[in-house]
Amino acid sequence: GVGKLVDNLLLDESLDLQLLLLNNLLCPMTEDPAGCVTGFNNQWKAVARAVYPVFLDGAKVCVDLGACGAKSFLSEETCDDCTAGVNAIAGLAVMRENVLEVIEYLKGDGYCAGSADPAYCQ
Repeated sequence: GVGKLVDNLLLDESLDLQLLLLNNLLCPMTEDPAGCVTGFNNQWKAVARAVYPVFLDGAKVCVDLGACGAKSFLSEETCDDCTAGVNAIAGLAVMRENVLEVIEYLKGDGYCAGSADPAYCQ
C-alpha cells in the first residue's frame, strides 16, 4: 500500500536517486543551476522526510483517489493494480492545489518554522 511506497521513497538509496533526478532534470532549467544543485543537496532529504509521511498518508491518498474499500483485503493485487496505483499517486503529487498545499505546509510548521532562519526558508 501507500505506507510501503512512503517507506521506499524515504530509503537513502531512493532519496539519492530523487536528488539525482532533481539535480539533472530541474536545475539545468534554473538561472543558477549550481546553486539549485547545492540547495537540493542540502535540503531535499529533510524536505522529503517532512512531506512524504504527511501528504502520502494512506488514509488521505485513499480518499483523494476515491479508492477506499475499492478492493477487498481478500483479493490479491496484481502488477497492473500496483502500477495504476503508483501512477494515480503521482498524478495527485503534481496537481496544482496539492503542490500549493505542500508549499504552504513547508513554509510553516512542516519545515521552515524549525529551520535556523524561518524567514529565509520561506
